[in-house]
Amino acid sequence: MTSISPFARVYVLPLLPEFSRLYPRIDVELHLDDRVADMIAEGYDVGIRAGGMREASMVVREIAPLHFVICGAPDYFAGRGVPAKAADLAKYNCLRLRGRGSQGARPSNWRLGPKEVPAAPPVSGNFIGGDITTLVAAATHGQGLVFAPLPFVLPLFRSGALAPVLPEYISQPGKLFIYYPNRRHLPVRVRSFANFLLERLRKNLDLGPDAQSLVAPYLPVRKRAALA
Repeated sequence: MTSISPFARVYVLPLLPEFSRLYPRIDVELHLDDRVADMIAEGYDVGIRAGGMREASMVVREIAPLHFVICGAPDYFAGRGVPAKAADLAKYNCLRLRGRGSQGARPSNWRLGPKEVPAAPPVSGNFIGGDITTLVAAATHGQGLVFAPLPFVLPLFRSGALAPVLPEYISQPGKLFIYYPNRRHLPVRVRSFANFLLERLRKNLDLGPDAQSLVAPYLPVRKRAALA
């Protein structure tokens, strides 16, 4: 199978020992890659990606909503304070992702907040990364703030390496989904693996729809008090 790397490391790899116990005769080959692969051309049976797919040649099944949250290292906030509103982001070093396609090297802006929240001002900063894993790692070292997928950073909230801020600007630009070839006679190994992953991942509370509840325990004390 092929999967976006941060998600697979945190959520897929821990499931594989159980799958191997249940299906000892099925070999699992895991390829971690953040690009959208041509699964059939490259020989993969199952894939996990974020965003959306409309290819008729694929069966696409939703795993969970994909929320993004602003976060930074506690040491970074200790020296600058915690932003209270979106306009405050102009005072912070915001880590951005390198744009793709026609954007070329231009860094992409953050798409903050649900639709009912007014658009936030553009963010800026002196660090641009080619993938979200790099940006999250830079944020843990105090480089600045990162706008990252919640499932990827929740473990870092628990460890204290990162803390979320501005929860009212959590956005949901896409979904996590599992996909596999749309074949009439799908191999049993493929169907078994896809169904196993989907069932286990949908039960994972970290992938639930209520992003506000997931981040609430890790908000800085001052912000928690303001929301109470």
